[in-house]
Amino acid sequence: MSDWQATHRVSAQVTFAHGSVLEGELHLQSSTALHQSAETTLEMLNRPDQFFAMTLPAGEIALVAKAQVAVVTCQASEPFIVDPERASVATELTLEVHVVGGRRFRGATRSELPPLHTRAMDFLNDLTGFFDLAEGKTVQYINRASVLYVHPLD
Repeated sequence: MSDWQATHRVSAQVTFAHGSVLEGELHLQSSTALHQSAETTLEMLNRPDQFFAMTLPAGEIALVAKAQVAVVTCQASEPFIVDPERASVATELTLEVHVVGGRRFRGATRSELPPLHTRAMDFLNDLTGFFDLAEGKTVQYINRASVLYVHPLD
């Protein structure tokens, strides 16, 4: 069995900064040191690795450069924050995000920043590469490096 078969897979659409799209399945670790369940899409995208693996519809593996990704789109299947204690102190923010290529996304995200740093500006200046933005049953994982500007809607 290859290492790719031992992972948890999530269907996704990857939109690159230059506009092309790749569809397939992301490979998430089946366990993580952070919590007892499988790795989340956001955790995988924010790992320090420069590339992530994706199985394409024909079965081949693509190693995708995170720096070239603007947005990863998935169906909502995991909570914003896995740990209930962390979720209880998070602040929800509603944003309209404009990214390179002219795409715009609206939705909600959760900030786990300290109590005196709960503004949208504080959240956007966080050092992690990607953040999640959920609307309905769709979650956009947006690369902060691809954001042009944001309208806070709260």
